[in-house]
Amino acid sequence: MIDRHPSDHERERIERSVTDEAFAAAIAENDERLRALAYHLLGSRDAMDDVLQDVYLKAHRRLASFRGESTLSTWLHRIALTTCLDVLRQERRRRARAPGEIVTTLPHHVAVDDSLALRDQLHRALSSLPPERCVAVLLVLRDGHTYAEAAEMLGVPVGTVASRVALGRKQLMRELSLDAEGGEQR
Repeated sequence: MIDRHPSDHERERIERSVTDEAFAAAIAENDERLRALAYHLLGSRDAMDDVLQDVYLKAHRRLASFRGESTLSTWLHRIALTTCLDVLRQERRRRARAPGEIVTTLPHHVAVDDSLALRDQLHRALSSLPPERCVAVLLVLRDGHTYAEAAEMLGVPVGTVASRVALGRKQLMRELSLDAEGGEQR
């Protein structure tokens, strides 16, 4: 098992090595996964772009406080997750304050290309998951992180990640089988 707690000497080396170039490289390396995470949680490209701009600014401002106890990737995912969940909480509070507001959705247009249809179907199924469950599923099943790595990113015990992934997988199977059978969308 990898020791996630570097010695003082290693920590000093890490602090010196986290330059703007290293930070830019970490963002370039993780941007696609962070975009997917934000998009699946927020459901909108505009919201995704706004959140990621905020995430990258927050991370750059806090770069000096990066302790090197995790990888830059883990640290960026944690900031992105926290920022997305904050946005979702704010949106929930805003909707609760406006009970008379009628929410309408545009009808879904069926994609011609099967791969686009499948991607849309999967996005709808992921959107039906509670945010914490969706994040666990994305980190473990899509991004290939171990349960321990996902637990570190999320700040929860490994068992919680395992439970969220199992419940998420079960709910996704149910949602996707309803879609395949032409069942009702939730």
